[in-house]
Amino acid sequence: MKPFLLSLFMAVVLMSTVVTVHADAGSDGTAGDRIQYIQQALDAGTGAATLWWDGWVAFYSGATAVSLTAALTTNSKVLQVTGGISAAESLIGLGGMLIFPFRARTAAEALRNMPDSTPEEKAQKLAAAENYLRQSSDAEIAGKAWVQHLLGVLVNAAGAGVAWSVYGSRIRQGGGTPWQQALELFVIGTGVSELQIWTEPTRAISDEKNYRDTYHPHIESSFLILPSENGLSVMAAVRF
Repeated sequence: MKPFLLSLFMAVVLMSTVVTVHADAGSDGTAGDRIQYIQQALDAGTGAATLWWDGWVAFYSGATAVSLTAALTTNSKVLQVTGGISAAESLIGLGGMLIFPFRARTAAEALRNMPDSTPEEKAQKLAAAENYLRQSSDAEIAGKAWVQHLLGVLVNAAGAGVAWSVYGSRIRQGGGTPWQQALELFVIGTGVSELQIWTEPTRAISDEKNYRDTYHPHIESSFLILPSENGLSVMAAVRF
């Protein structure tokens, strides 16, 4: 019997299946209710998202223009260097804003303009609504990620390094100190990039979580069959 039980044990362990059940409470709310829920959430976040994005686009545009103009019109060798580098860094910041538009700015209007007069259109609109909310949340999460902090440090460190190592002699000719100018560029540039990150709105993150908790609660149930002295035992675990 022992070899048989051992074989049975090995077979059950190797072949035991973990069954996972996902409880989807989406049916608890109609498509119209869920669309309205998302529409209201997106509408509530549009103002802050627009203000943040427009404000930083305007800031980087202005900073690029001012720095570049100063660098091209001044007789100061120091300002020619620091102004040119500052303009390049501001242009990089502006490019990032334009290349990766903030989804929370436009999602509410895009959703509102979708038709929903037929069941098929309503189903498509619900899928789009959930996608817009998820995209808005993902963009805000990405904007707060450690990678953004690192990129800001690297870009500004590169600018400082160029000022110090490449244009150091020019700065000295203009009466400046290369390491001081480099440090100033790094501190100011990094401060601006950090301010951009920390002022980014995060409403969509909580709105998307609240929507999932309301309409898509997630329950996992796992079952494992194991042999025991009296036969077989079933172990179950439930995770919310």
